[in-house]
This record gives sequence, structure tokens and C-alpha cells, in this order.
Amino acid sequence: MKNRYNYSDERLGNSCIYCGGPTQTKDHIPPKAFLDRPLPDNLPKVPACEKCNNDAAPDEQYVACLIECALTGSSNWEDINRDNIALTLKRDRHIRSHFESAQQTLLDGSTCFYVENSRMRNVILKLARGHAAYELASPLLEDAERVVITTLFEMSKQERTTFETPPPISLLPEVGSRAIQLLIERASSQTLTQAWVVVQPNNYRYLTVVDHNRITVRLVIQEYLACEATWQTT
Repeated sequence: MKNRYNYSDERLGNSCIYCGGPTQTKDHIPPKAFLDRPLPDNLPKVPACEKCNNDAAPDEQYVACLIECALTGSSNWEDINRDNIALTLKRDRHIRSHFESAQQTLLDGSTCFYVENSRMRNVILKLARGHAAYELASPLLEDAERVVITTLFEMSKQERTTFETPPPISLLPEVGSRAIQLLIERASSQTLTQAWVVVQPNNYRYLTVVDHNRITVRLVIQEYLACEATWQTT
């Protein structure tokens, strides 16, 4: 990833981007659970308090394991493709038994897993808030107006095209933010659009968009889980 320094108003980064409280740590966005080693250079970090940073870790690990189990159709660590997830399932008996009990076999013989929606939503909102703060210098403390969590494979062709295509920008991001620096780099393009940021190919990418009175964050994990969160702004 290209390292861009945030030149926006320093007051936007002096508190935890998740709760607005005092900041004591830097939180990786995305967390390492969604990436493979070697980790990318310049992995994004955002200011966070210790509670928001640490409390989310179990849910992030849950979502990372859930995606891999869903992709392989198995909760057996020997079937898992990603080494760090296989190691987690092998070493942690609690997590392994959790996914074994969540595994279900459908009538057609395929395998699915029961999803804890609240944990999934919490993780996606945390990721989206982190990307908005990092790219747009826009902390989003209120709840999202809309959250969509699906998979790329469940989308129709038109839905996939709409999701993948960055919309034209109708409002510029915060002056000095990383997002506006990326726009300047792409100024030769005939259509002024924001671009997908690839954190690690095939593992994680995201897109941030400012549109009139809304901020939208899209993200794709493992080229499988597709999510979008939208906030109403004043």
C-alpha cells in the first residue's frame, strides 16, 4: 500500500474514532486476522482507546474464521486454506467447537454455518468506521443509516457491477485527507471517482465515497464477503 500522510485538521484524530473517548492505542484497519503473512507495508492504523481496540478482537477472529469455514465448507482445521485460521482452529478448542456446532448440512448435501448477525454487524461497522476515519478524516460515532452484508456470489450481475463501480464524486473529501490525495493522483481520469484500495490482493479491499450528505464505505473480504455501510451526515 502507498503511504499517504493525513494533512487534515489534527483535531479529527485526537480521540478514539469508535467512541470519541481518549485514545491510547493505534488500531490496525483491517485487523491482522483478515490478512496473510507477510503483512502489507504501511498497514492502516487509526487512533482508538484500549477498550474499543481490545474488545473487538474476539468478534474479528470469529468473522475471519467464519469466512474461511464457509469458503471451505468445513470446520476441520486440516481443510482450512489460510494458515493463521487453521492454526487458530487447531489450537483453540472453544472456537473449534463453536464452529462445529454451527455447521449444518442442507438437503442438497451442501454445508452452511449459522451466522451470529450481531457479531458480524459489529465487525463490519468497526471496519467501515476505521476506513472512513483513515481515508476521509471523518470519524463516524453514530450508528449507520444502512448496513448490507452479503457475498459476491449472491449478487446479480447488475448488483455486482453497481457494487464494484465507484460512483462519480459529487462532493470532495476533507481537505488534506488521504482520499483527496488519491483523487489528485487520479486527476487525469476523465471521470472523477474514488478508487478501491487493495490492502492485500484476494484478501481485503475497500472503497470510501463522499456523496452529498452521505458517507459510504464498501469492503470485500477474501473476495467473498461483500459489505456496505452508509452514514447520513449533516
